[in-house]
Amino acid sequence: MMNKIPCLLLVRACALGLLFPGVLKASVKYDAQIPQVVFAAQEINAALKEAGRENLPVSLVIKPDADTPEAFQIKTSGSVIEVTGSDANGAMYGGIEVANYLKMGLPIKNVSRQPFVEKRGIKSNLPIDVRAPSYCDKGTAAQINIVNIWDYEGFWVPYLDDLARYRYNLLSLWTTHPYVHMAKVPGYEDASLDDVYRLKEEYLVPGISNKFEDMDKNHDGYLTMEDGTIELVKKITIDEKVEHWKKVFQHAEDRGIEICLFSWTVFVSEARGKYGITEDQSNPKTIDFVRESVKEALLTYPQVKGIGVTSGENDRRELDGSPDSTEWFIRKTYAQAVLDAKQDPRWVDRDIRFIFRRHGSECEWVNEVMADYDGGVLDTSVKYAVAHMYSSRRPQEWEKRMDGDGWLEAGYKVWLNLRNDDLFMHRFGSPDFLRELIRNFPHESIRGFYMGSDGYFWGKEFISKVPELSGQLEIEKHWYNFRMLGEMAYTLDLDDNYWKAVLKHRYPGVDVDLLFNAWETVSEVVPQLNRSVWAPTDGSFAPEMCQEGKAFLSVDSYYLARPPMILRKNPPAGEQHCVSVNDWASQVVAGGDADFGDKLTPLEVADQLDSYAEAALTALLTLKKQVGDDAELRDVLLDMESMARLGQYYADKQRAASHLKVYRLGGWKDKSRHQLAVDAIEQSRDHWQAYADVLESHYNTSLHAKTDWFRWYERLKDVEGEVAAIKGEGALPTIAFTGLTDDTSFSTGHNLDVALDVTAAAGLHSVRLYLNGILVGDAATQATPVWTAADHNELNGLKEDWYSLRAVAVDQEGFVTEKEVYVQVGKNPGDKEDWKLEPYAVLMTDGQEFHSGNGENDEERKKQIYQKSYDGIGVTFQFDAGGKLVVRDHFYGVSIIRSYSKADKVGQGPRRCEFKDGVVTTYNLVEPVSVLWSSRGYDRNEQVLKGLLPSEKGFKGPYQFVITRDKNFAIYGTRNGKPALIWSEKPDWKFWEGRFKNRLPSK
Repeated sequence: MMNKIPCLLLVRACALGLLFPGVLKASVKYDAQIPQVVFAAQEINAALKEAGRENLPVSLVIKPDADTPEAFQIKTSGSVIEVTGSDANGAMYGGIEVANYLKMGLPIKNVSRQPFVEKRGIKSNLPIDVRAPSYCDKGTAAQINIVNIWDYEGFWVPYLDDLARYRYNLLSLWTTHPYVHMAKVPGYEDASLDDVYRLKEEYLVPGISNKFEDMDKNHDGYLTMEDGTIELVKKITIDEKVEHWKKVFQHAEDRGIEICLFSWTVFVSEARGKYGITEDQSNPKTIDFVRESVKEALLTYPQVKGIGVTSGENDRRELDGSPDSTEWFIRKTYAQAVLDAKQDPRWVDRDIRFIFRRHGSECEWVNEVMADYDGGVLDTSVKYAVAHMYSSRRPQEWEKRMDGDGWLEAGYKVWLNLRNDDLFMHRFGSPDFLRELIRNFPHESIRGFYMGSDGYFWGKEFISKVPELSGQLEIEKHWYNFRMLGEMAYTLDLDDNYWKAVLKHRYPGVDVDLLFNAWETVSEVVPQLNRSVWAPTDGSFAPEMCQEGKAFLSVDSYYLARPPMILRKNPPAGEQHCVSVNDWASQVVAGGDADFGDKLTPLEVADQLDSYAEAALTALLTLKKQVGDDAELRDVLLDMESMARLGQYYADKQRAASHLKVYRLGGWKDKSRHQLAVDAIEQSRDHWQAYADVLESHYNTSLHAKTDWFRWYERLKDVEGEVAAIKGEGALPTIAFTGLTDDTSFSTGHNLDVALDVTAAAGLHSVRLYLNGILVGDAATQATPVWTAADHNELNGLKEDWYSLRAVAVDQEGFVTEKEVYVQVGKNPGDKEDWKLEPYAVLMTDGQEFHSGNGENDEERKKQIYQKSYDGIGVTFQFDAGGKLVVRDHFYGVSIIRSYSKADKVGQGPRRCEFKDGVVTTYNLVEPVSVLWSSRGYDRNEQVLKGLLPSEKGFKGPYQFVITRDKNFAIYGTRNGKPALIWSEKPDWKFWEGRFKNRLPSK
């Protein structure tokens, strides 16, 4: 509870001059018993000293007003300043505003303020220990900061002080299961963990598992020093850990910051195997342990004002609709823990909120399980712009995710999850963007927001090469961004002049107008990128490295595979709808008007990116001369320079994509278009070189949890490879069938010889020929290959039918050209494409079953899969450890069929696949046994198979589950004594559309 002083007593004490023992020499009067007010007084005293106005009288008082929490008034009378807060937080914020205005030399005027946004929070994925990770701690930021989590004075005190200065009033801490490091749970004392560990540096490499299961090298179920993969960070007992968190949480409360603990489900950290605890949501021991853990934390830390839950990430969605569903697990554990704690005599009375994220849960499911919950406020939350808050000032994702889902209609208030998975190195500096982002929040429906990242911990900086800046808090490095968001969420109408004054105080020797405008302008680069080409999740786009996961985003995988961001019908000021490269190029090739009205074409987007870059680079010519010995300002200008170069890189890359698409759609004939693409991609390479050079001058590389290494010179190799690839499209492989065209006809029994004429300017890698989907042969590097009936039985004595002849040529650059002709054999060949569903091989006969996912640990389970290769059609069929039926294409190296399964985590086996009565069904054999997928269709809500059995539709056995010539799954039975198709599923090539793949095929 906030400390409050009765109004009448306060006024009387003020009149008598008795209430303010304060700081002796200074003229600030305040109640030294209220921590928030004490902090504000310290800020004012420091500001008075800095401004040389130590004798200016300032008083901080509280006049309680529950109707306007956190509000304040500033009144000036002559040379006296009085700050009156509606509560302790309000008085603190008012005092901090006075301090800021004093330091910046701004006039202090009479003003009344109250929060524009009620709750202004931070989302912090807390790397508490390698044995109890957050969502994904396999990056440098998490592992290097584990030690700082346990540093009260060196990290938490300055961090929380800055949050208060910037008007944040909530800190949400996200972990899988932190309680083994926060509480001694009665009845489960041995589950608590002493000491703190991190991953050894040599094991922090791409590809390790999110929760470090693969670091358990001795496979005993625990991460210990015996595994050789972790190292001790700090010797500390569980009792000392509890005292540590008590201090941290108390300091947060002293700064007016609520603590909210978030978890994903179902995780129990290193408690697995103890007391019968597992990560099984139907296990009564697990339910009791989680409930008791949360209860004990609530009783131990009265500063915790919220519990947040995610219904997913390690749960069993196949149990939806049952008493063991994820939602019921949350109700029995986290929600019940709140109710239990409130009945305990140790409970410290307070309001506590429960945030049931909509992620993975339907509103009606939550309503059902929480119908009798009376533990306090029940809210939900939504990813407001998914993982990219630096995109649109009013993302349409709100409507996409909230409209019609029932949450708003049911009266839930929503927390906006503002995910910054865009900018990790570069400092953002646009007040306009953040002001309009906040202004456009759906205020009538929200409780507030929390801002942060999912695969990055904003603890202490670790990449700077600058001695004065190395190891500073991230909130200090990115102070401008944190401050703008927090302050404007409290006071929206802080205008540009205010922020210029802020910059002038921080960097007194600089042309502040020039710095402000250039920084704001170049900060538009990443939002414009996200609006013009949209991929919502964090792993799908790392703009600072042009990569998805660890993969380089090429012209094909970025511009030609992704749509623009969908904006509102009337976008916010400063934004326009964008046209995709594909749509623009199609219209250009069709000869239509390429004018898309007020929508930005790809070339106009490129021009905008260039204009942002040019504004910054021009300003930097002057600003660099004004740096002096200010190491931070020099670093800020380097960030602006590299962001400008990055903007130029994407601008020319988008031009290259646009011209290349036109060239391709035009049949590769317009060589002038190809040259435009080459010129642009070469320019983009030069910009990346300049970008990398700037980064290298002041940053070290680092590993990111979701998007791999940030290694700019390694990425340069991919950039140069793309230049060579696009150049290579000027002379692609060509294929001509000698003497054969579409609809060439032969008599029945014909012996077919097939000859090709293949050219490849870059050199020929291989040529292949397929007959009705089956590989006839690989002619290696022959430019005029011939396949004869004498050498290949498939071409000998052809029966009456249509035959697909498909030739594939690959050059040494990895470009693939395909050409297909159909030839007719006999006078009545039937349907041209009947062959596509002809069985090639029988995968399962009726009554057969496969098993996978057996083993004592994940490594063993991964090996326990069923698989078989079918080289004739170039695929491997497998039933994997995640319970999925998979068809993997050898040539392109991708999975083209994967049976749907929500429960696809390796560690949740064993699994079974059975073919019975003409139906393929996959099961999770962990009790209770549940269906993962079925060819009949499966309703997870009702937990029933949906379709009719083949016998109910008139089919009879024998039944066969097959792979067809065209790589389809199919089930055959008989009808009227003849083979008949019952069911089929086609391959999905959506990630591999187009004729050219810059990748040499696996041999």
